[in-house]
Amino acid sequence: MQGAKRPGDQSVINPPTPDRGDQIESLLPQAAWVGLSKLLGLSPREVQIVRAVLNDDKQETIAANLGISPFTVNTYFQRLYLKLQVGSRPQLIVRVLSAYRVSTQSE
Repeated sequence: MQGAKRPGDQSVINPPTPDRGDQIESLLPQAAWVGLSKLLGLSPREVQIVRAVLNDDKQETIAANLGISPFTVNTYFQRLYLKLQVGSRPQLIVRVLSAYRVSTQSE
């Protein structure tokens, strides 16, 4: 049975999406990033890293897209984790989306 999905097949759990950028943009519009970066104290490069994380990009992909080494991306992750007081990518995502929600409620 060619093309059948096995129970452990990750493509069943995480089907590929045609353009995750659209999903991220619907969560956090481009205009929101200016205020959010000020609220969280993020540099422009840190914002690029966070956007890539929200896009579910891997460290090597982020490095290639930004023209920096994977080691530099790792350094940015460590700085972001310290700055936002989180310990993982999922916590980073929750922190950013929570800050965005708070910022839109205070407007």
